[in-house]
Amino acid sequence: MFMTKPLILLSVALGTVAVARGATLVSQYTFNGNATDAVGGRNLTTTGAVTYGTATINGTTLNTLTLAGNHDGNNAATRYLTYSGNLGVSPGSVTVSFWANGATMSTSYNDIVGLADSSNNGFKFETDNSGNANDGVTLYGGLTGNIVTPPSTTSGSEGAWHLYTFTNDGTTGRLYLDGALVGTTAVGSMAETATKLYVGTGFDSLVRGWNGSLADLRLYSGALTAGEVATLFNAVPEPSAYGLLGAGALVSAAVWRRRRQQA
Repeated sequence: MFMTKPLILLSVALGTVAVARGATLVSQYTFNGNATDAVGGRNLTTTGAVTYGTATINGTTLNTLTLAGNHDGNNAATRYLTYSGNLGVSPGSVTVSFWANGATMSTSYNDIVGLADSSNNGFKFETDNSGNANDGVTLYGGLTGNIVTPPSTTSGSEGAWHLYTFTNDGTTGRLYLDGALVGTTAVGSMAETATKLYVGTGFDSLVRGWNGSLADLRLYSGALTAGEVATLFNAVPEPSAYGLLGAGALVSAAVWRRRRQQA
């Protein structure tokens, strides 16, 4: 009992600091048998057949969403999820993070997740499997230059889980792979409130559907720091440990988990 109280106080303090920095968790989709938002109530609308399951990801069992057979070259996606309405963020001050495991991709482009405002200013995570030097997962749209993950993640990490995180602080866009920074670029005009979220396809159209699985999709208002992104990958904290406190509680969740495992 003596050690529990200081740990709780540390958790609350760290969460308060994170909210003051402006990085706040506003939506989280755990895919626990459905497409509901566990934090902000912005539930996704599903088009086509999707399946839910579980997978061991980085040592932790997480719920998953699978969109199988969701592409045919550049033809329209048949399985995707969407939300239309005020997302509580601007594409120019946001963090989007999710785990992804791709199945076989077409030899073209396939869109994983997209976010945009009413004028279609936004961005999307897009795989490139066209056989050129840019093969990998690309952060595309609303930027002065695309950011591409290393070639080892060609086609959205076929057969392997990876964490993809994009932060935008209004000046610089940063793409992280498994908690590590892989590229930066200046951002374009994305100042309006985001009103479109697409999962399994891109924000600019319903073509190039993505064939694979997702887990733990999160949307933050504000840009997480490099350290907080690394913690997302290393800790995989339980939603209940940080959902009400903001991004800084990620750190306290990791401490809590280590304490629990040592008990």
